[in-house]
Amino acid sequence: MATIHDVARHAGVSTATVSHVLNGTRFVRPATRAAVEAAIEELDYTPSSVARGLSMKHTRTIGVVIADVTAPFFARLLKAVENLLTAAGYSIMVVNAYEDATREAEGLETLRQRQVDGILITPTGAPQDAYSGLAAIGCPIVFVERMPPGASGSLASTDNRGAMEACVHYLHELGHRRMAIVTLDEATSAVSARVEGFERALRALGSSPDEHLIVTCGPTLESAERAIAEILASSAPPTAIIAGNHIASLGAMRAIRAAGLDLPTDISLICFDNSPWTEVMLPPLTVVTKPIEELAQRAVVQLLASIDEGRRRQRDQEAPSDLPTSTVLLPAPRRRRGRGAGPGGGGGGGGG
Repeated sequence: MATIHDVARHAGVSTATVSHVLNGTRFVRPATRAAVEAAIEELDYTPSSVARGLSMKHTRTIGVVIADVTAPFFARLLKAVENLLTAAGYSIMVVNAYEDATREAEGLETLRQRQVDGILITPTGAPQDAYSGLAAIGCPIVFVERMPPGASGSLASTDNRGAMEACVHYLHELGHRRMAIVTLDEATSAVSARVEGFERALRALGSSPDEHLIVTCGPTLESAERAIAEILASSAPPTAIIAGNHIASLGAMRAIRAAGLDLPTDISLICFDNSPWTEVMLPPLTVVTKPIEELAQRAVVQLLASIDEGRRRQRDQEAPSDLPTSTVLLPAPRRRRGRGAGPGGGGGGGGG
């Protein structure tokens, strides 16, 4: 396979001249350009897209950091993002953090070294020094659905606060007065918004939030089941549970079954996320579904706009400045209703 050195030798020019012809970065005399182009054709030379991209300060590659690709919500989000970026002429590099901050940090460093043009990330929630480092070199970041505290960048998210308020009001209409919320133990905008929506809705209904019914769990099914089993075994258990993601939903169902309770006769359950298994449950579950394709589109549009702005500044030789940031908040997710019941009875749910 021919290299740029072979082309330069064949045309009788330097490798720098070949690079200028390929990238259009400097004027090259017509006769010299013709000699280089003839050498390229004769040797069937194909420049490395990565090397060429690096020389032009862009690689047409986007880093996509997913908190846990095994979760149905994130899997669908990744598919939608990949389709959109491929259509826009970009390749992607995927980092699967498995909800682990160390893996996330290592992945971000790899993406920095590969000089990706930008990053879409559903973060674990842990603070990462890499965020400021990436911003310093002009690599735009768009957070999707989650944003860690103190991080800078754009955010594309659904209205988690509004969705949680709607869930509380729905359960209140069914007669429930002791409701529990189960979320991941992480400091992200999604979790804080849901907890805030839960508490605000209860206060609006004249109730004081019970801190014992605001439950957090780790990213494993066992952790979720233990956390929910504990509140079910308390002296004043909830009559309804709102599970914040598919892990919490499955953990809730296992804990409810282990406690000898039935859905929807004994307890209600609402779940966040678009998990396919919720569609075949009997009795039907009440699920908060998210517009994943629209969320992906908003995130990709935000990121590509930031990349284009950075290239414009570079082309016009403007002084470096902070990358533009914005927050796009999609309407509250839709709720697919299953069977409901009053206190001691239930509906069903999903993850988020």
